[in-house]
Amino acid sequence: MRNILMFTMLLFVCGNCNAVILIDQNTRNGSFETGQWDPWGSGNALVNDVSFASNGSYYAKLETITGRDGIGQRNFSIDKNAGPIFAFSVDVRNGINPFDKLDISVSGRTYNGEYIYGVEYNRFEIPAEASNTWVTITGTETFNVADWQELDINTLVFSIGFSKTNWVSGELLQGFLDNIVLTQIPEPASCLIMTISGLCVILRRRKW
Repeated sequence: MRNILMFTMLLFVCGNCNAVILIDQNTRNGSFETGQWDPWGSGNALVNDVSFASNGSYYAKLETITGRDGIGQRNFSIDKNAGPIFAFSVDVRNGINPFDKLDISVSGRTYNGEYIYGVEYNRFEIPAEASNTWVTITGTETFNVADWQELDINTLVFSIGFSKTNWVSGELLQGFLDNIVLTQIPEPASCLIMTISGLCVILRRRKW
């Protein structure tokens, strides 16, 4: 009987270590299916074309003659106790005159107003096949412990930016985004501590 209780508690605690979805197709317009930009902070156009979109009917089209362009979100509802690790997934495709880099970041500011970033430098080369098909780019952004403790979570920003290395002034660049996912992932150490604590409670109660 004790083993059954211990196993049940283990499942319960581990279940609460699941990632927290911040953006996906059903949360904060991750696939642009509302047909509106909100809550994304920038962008050129949303296109409704189910035959072209990576997920659903809509996708975001970004065009620029400045060599770089991007979109972002802020004002997340985040549990700081859930940990400083964020995982992302973005579907990317290029237009006729392509970008060649994609920068993805999670950043914020301290309570004193200083900017802080995750420890990873997430600049990705956009592969050549992105000119003909959607390519999924994935990665993580992790804040170090000291920065995370000082982070004002109300300032957290998720940004996605296109650029081109050898851009020529006045050159029109075009890229597309769709099916964007951002999750907050609890630290493995925190989950382990929660699990061990839960098992200890069961053992103490068993002794009583």
